[in-house]
Amino acid sequence: MSNDHQPISEPSPSPELAREAYRASLQMIGQEANVIWNSFRALSAVNAIFIAFIGVIYSKIPEFAPLAKIICGLGMFVCLGWLAMSVRAYGYFAYWFACARNYEVTGFGSEINIVNRGQQFARGKRVAEVDQRFSWLGRLVPVRWVIYSVIFTFAVIYGFLVFQEGAAPAVDDQPSAQVESSGE
Repeated sequence: MSNDHQPISEPSPSPELAREAYRASLQMIGQEANVIWNSFRALSAVNAIFIAFIGVIYSKIPEFAPLAKIICGLGMFVCLGWLAMSVRAYGYFAYWFACARNYEVTGFGSEINIVNRGQQFARGKRVAEVDQRFSWLGRLVPVRWVIYSVIFTFAVIYGFLVFQEGAAPAVDDQPSAQVESSGE
């Protein structure tokens, strides 16, 4: 039977090691933030390009509608991968913040509490460094849920587009010869 879900109990490091681990944790927080936002920018652009390409196919070259459906499937696959990457990155993000909070206390005692106070500030509490509360609007929806909703929106668009048949055939530009009847 595996104990994978049990917390690992480690002895407290010396203050020097805790300060070094704190610095490393802060660097990893920055790294994960970069991963999150770089993947958001890149995959938002990829999905926007896919959707634009599908739109061009459906409106200008409907005979290639099967290709548009393939791109829709590919887009859904990209969204699934993007969601998995985001969930994983936010998991590590939370882990590194927890490490930083822990090492901050061990390494600095009550001298420095930047990360711990930041957590309180993010929850809407006043902290000594900032004589204001974090806006309720900023706390209303966590950023990760905004990212997840963007991914979901792209997936819904692909789901809608995959059932489209393409544009209606173009109407012939030449006027048809109609026989006018005279009212005699």
